[in-house]
Amino acid sequence: MRRHLPAAAVLLVVVGLGYLAAVYSARPRVVARVDGRVLSPPSGQGQWIGWLEGDAQKGRLVAARRRGGRTRIAFSSAGLSGLAVVGDSAFLSKATKAEGGATEISLLRVDLADGTSEELAALGRSADQIVAGDGWLCWHEYWEAGVPGVDFVVAAAPLNVMRACPEAGGSVSTLAVLRADPLQVVDRPELVGIADGHAYWLERRLAGGVQNTVIRRAAVAGGEPETLLRERGRRTAALSSQALLWTAPSLEAAEPMTFAAVKRMGLEGGEPRVIADWLEPRTTVLASNAYAYAQGREWLWGLGMSREEQRPLHEAPGGLVTAAILGDQEYFVIRSAGGLAIARRPLTWWARARGLFPA
Repeated sequence: MRRHLPAAAVLLVVVGLGYLAAVYSARPRVVARVDGRVLSPPSGQGQWIGWLEGDAQKGRLVAARRRGGRTRIAFSSAGLSGLAVVGDSAFLSKATKAEGGATEISLLRVDLADGTSEELAALGRSADQIVAGDGWLCWHEYWEAGVPGVDFVVAAAPLNVMRACPEAGGSVSTLAVLRADPLQVVDRPELVGIADGHAYWLERRLAGGVQNTVIRRAAVAGGEPETLLRERGRRTAALSSQALLWTAPSLEAAEPMTFAAVKRMGLEGGEPRVIADWLEPRTTVLASNAYAYAQGREWLWGLGMSREEQRPLHEAPGGLVTAAILGDQEYFVIRSAGGLAIARRPLTWWARARGLFPA
């Protein structure tokens, strides 16, 4: 019996170290400290992630390989806004003061490997949001009231304009022109993403003193927008590879607005299915590929295809500002005494194992 004690002791040590490694690897780790403000939160489809930081006078595109590597400044300029990272390319908006005081605005592609850039299209206004998918880019422009030079509508009131073009560049299509009625619109529209040839976005409106969220979409190649659904309250939405997901008032609580549910509907349509409930009212729904999550102020929840698959995964980090799921990791913007920082946390065992042996 005694001859087995050393082996048992070694096994206990290995198990203990494995447990500690698993727990440690699941904690958020700071990737970088932010210099200035976060102009656009982390984005990434593929091997790179990036974000914009700085201010109006000097913006910086900070990038790193998603599976290890140090962050570096890939591009810098004044007037940077909007960001979508796909593969080894970053797409962003750049505003430059030209001679005579005019402002020239461009949609750029930046190669994250070498920092070179090229102009894809000239814009009428800076793109404050950009999303990518299916080989297309979609962005939002805000036009102030009374601005001349809008060839598709008389600009008698502020306008929210959704536009799109192929990732490789080419002709720009106008997907939607939304009049910004200050009595009806609470926030600017929020782009959700591109899937199955359509761009999806949220519009938050006031009706009778009650805030509602409307989810709409339009074909990126051009076409009339269609309204998909409406929910009471300030809601969020996300796209997985197969479905549209969004938050809604609780269907189980006695007071529905005090908790949130998450609904799922296939991209081809059909009846919505409730896949989560009893979440915090300001929960944000997130998605990556076929997986769905819900991030609240206290917990990150893993969601499945039905209500019974809802489960808590991790406690939310302190000072959480915003979160995004990029591949098999969750990226955060967090606030601390030292200012803003970008952090990440693995969501799968394989991602945890990689985190123990960073490149």
